[in-house]
Amino acid sequence: MIFIPVGLFFAALAIYFLYKKFKPQWDRQKILEKSQHQIPRFQDAILKSEWSTDHLNEAQLKRLCEKALIFYHEKKWTSSFIEEQKLEESIKACLPVVNRETNYYPSVRTLENPRPLREWLIFHQRQFSVERSKAELKELKGDFCLLGEDFFRDPHQFRKDQPQAYEILNSYFQHFSIS
Repeated sequence: MIFIPVGLFFAALAIYFLYKKFKPQWDRQKILEKSQHQIPRFQDAILKSEWSTDHLNEAQLKRLCEKALIFYHEKKWTSSFIEEQKLEESIKACLPVVNRETNYYPSVRTLENPRPLREWLIFHQRQFSVERSKAELKELKGDFCLLGEDFFRDPHQFRKDQPQAYEILNSYFQHFSIS
């Protein structure tokens, strides 16, 4: 007799945890479905961006637009941002995660002012040291964020100037191959 309520309790608990796990994915899918008409604005903003995207293929550019669109809709923006800044900030935040799984910076709920790319990269530095190694972080001489900024600004030049750092960062960000 007691097994029925206990079984129902555990079933309800399992359903709750599944809901919590998959709800963000469902919400993000809804954002993409409802906001497809905004994709051209993000494409235009990418072309105007100071960050180099000419190395990204078509699928990566599409993924960048979609991730930036989700970021744009998930965050609260203060009145200090004009629309173009919101688009640029969304792209800047999502450029490092184009080819990586992301939770879209859950500790950042409200954006009050534009951030330099290096501030978005700070979130990745800890993950880098976990996934790669602290030794590789030392190879970057503690300049993960500054080197990352250079990596995203002009990857072609960065590869020429700092080939070892380029290989490390490119491997982590899973970005691209430059011939």
